[in-house]
Amino acid sequence: MAARRGPVARRRSVAFAEPAATGACRRRVRRATLGSDGQGCGIVDTSGYDELKQAVIDGDGSAAELTGRLLAEGHAARQILDDALLPGMDLVSWRMRTDASCFLPEVLLSARTMQACLDVLKPHLIDPAADTLATVALGTVQGDVHDIGKNIVAIMLRAAGFNVLNLGVDISPAQFVAVVQEHEPVILGLSALLSSTLRRLAETIEALEDVGLRDRVKVVCGGAPVTGAFCDEIGADAYAADAGMGVEKCKELAGTAWLGARGDGPGSRGDS
Repeated sequence: MAARRGPVARRRSVAFAEPAATGACRRRVRRATLGSDGQGCGIVDTSGYDELKQAVIDGDGSAAELTGRLLAEGHAARQILDDALLPGMDLVSWRMRTDASCFLPEVLLSARTMQACLDVLKPHLIDPAADTLATVALGTVQGDVHDIGKNIVAIMLRAAGFNVLNLGVDISPAQFVAVVQEHEPVILGLSALLSSTLRRLAETIEALEDVGLRDRVKVVCGGAPVTGAFCDEIGADAYAADAGMGVEKCKELAGTAWLGARGDGPGSRGDS
């Protein structure tokens, strides 16, 4: 009898069975890069991008070190993000929504790996002249202290370019209202993992209505007991069944494109 293969082993094997369109990075082994001043820096070897992309998919702890090494070799931070990190995380997100063999602990490991890489890139991505990114405020509702799913959404949103305010857990309707008043997020994400806290979603939306803020923010709700029908009933703008869908809905509500819109398939960002 063949030995059973664990979840990580299965994921490592399917990583090589991704749609052909996601091989865009492999087809681009060498390319010109731009320095921080926008001037060409010559032709550089980008073969390390595939290694970094796979490290994100596998949740490999060496990914952050590899990110630093690519920076040291002269690769632009944005190029590393667009050509390696985001395609890897896009593919993880796509699998999470379509592949029953992709388990939550694996997604969380990939998400944490992605965050470690982003921490390395962040100082090199800051552009004082750039427009302020759309802000999303996320929180688990009052009476609930579950936050793994919410934290995955937060990491994925940051990877997608959003400014994220992760408010934590056990957030009351009044606290959500205060955050909307102070920070004016484009989107408010509400998470509830307990059936007993579902009513807090409705109470938070009602609290926003009571102070005249409801029309100023889009509300996305998610969590194990939450359903699309319930979200319609309480007047939420969108329902997210999982972290991948949560990012998708935020991008739709913010007026931006979702997975593959800049490329030609799941996990691909094209050759532009």
